[in-house]
Amino acid sequence: RSIHPLKHLLLIDWLFDDLRSFLKAYDAEVARLVQRVASTPSRKPDEQVSLSNAAAPTKNTPRPKRLKGQLKEVLLSKLGKGIPKQKLCKELEISVSAINRLLRANPVTNALAIEARNSRELAEHRAQWQYLHNLHPELGVQALRNTIPSIYAWLYRNDKAWLMAKEQTFVKPAKVEKHPIDWEARDSRLLSMIRTAYEAITGLQRGPVTTTELYARVPMLSSCLENRNRYPASRAFLSTVLRRSKSKVLHDHVQCGKASGFR
Repeated sequence: RSIHPLKHLLLIDWLFDDLRSFLKAYDAEVARLVQRVASTPSRKPDEQVSLSNAAAPTKNTPRPKRLKGQLKEVLLSKLGKGIPKQKLCKELEISVSAINRLLRANPVTNALAIEARNSRELAEHRAQWQYLHNLHPELGVQALRNTIPSIYAWLYRNDKAWLMAKEQTFVKPAKVEKHPIDWEARDSRLLSMIRTAYEAITGLQRGPVTTTELYARVPMLSSCLENRNRYPASRAFLSTVLRRSKSKVLHDHVQCGKASGFR
């Protein structure tokens, strides 16, 4: 009964050719068992009584320990102080189920045990967090939290007020002063690079200078121009040289057309 039906199906498929063969063998086995039971003589009443007595547990069979008297009082006292159940089981040689039954029968002690356990866990987590803080006093809250996230998460859920108060004692990370960006100097450097690239291109060819050629020689030009509020001098020079190149192309086309018409 504890085996999954799919395992039965796999075994049937492995042992028999098909379902009909299995059913035939099953019916034959059932008939054999019925015949054997029918042929077995019935037991006498005395024998049945002896069998039932044999099935019953003997006097030496260990039973769950009943908690009463001094053992019960000692156990209730220790549970009320928050001593862990596992430790008491090993010390007094009793089972956890016996302790649970005793706590259910004594709700006041159960409440004291829960309160003591919570207080112990609270003290342990506080001590661990304080130990980490003393071990790494130079770290801020975020850095210390990343060291052992589980401690911070537990305190945040169960003791948030204490945790927030402790955070006030942490060393604040030094603020890095942000120096203002000298946009004029950046614009001047970019303008110098564009001029150098423009002169190099015009020195190698007689045709117009294109944007693609300038971007190829000044790779940072594309990203700089994305900031539309910066680099005014570079933009003005770029616009001038590109407009000049377009005008030169147009002039060359006109001159070429006139020459063709003259001929």
